[in-house]
Amino acid sequence: MTDEKIIDLGTKKPFELTTGSEGTSSQQITALLERFLRYAHERKFQAIGIVMVDEKHSTITAYHMDEGMGVTLAGGAAYLGLRIHNFMDKE
Repeated sequence: MTDEKIIDLGTKKPFELTTGSEGTSSQQITALLERFLRYAHERKFQAIGIVMVDEKHSTITAYHMDEGMGVTLAGGAAYLGLRIHNFMDKE
């Protein structure tokens, strides 16, 4: 499956999504996304940012936000980065 709006920066071609490949934990990821979706509906959130990382450490980022929410979304991403670095430091 490809998405014309998501470009692989290495090849400059549309990103091709492959699921269920060996070594992935797709059930855990799907369950987490479903939990986030239920929570977002319940709280009526209007902005989202997603970062996905594959086994080669390639990343995909995506976002959606209503007008004026860019600073809040960037702040949330920065806070997530801080939490990840704190976790990695403890490891």
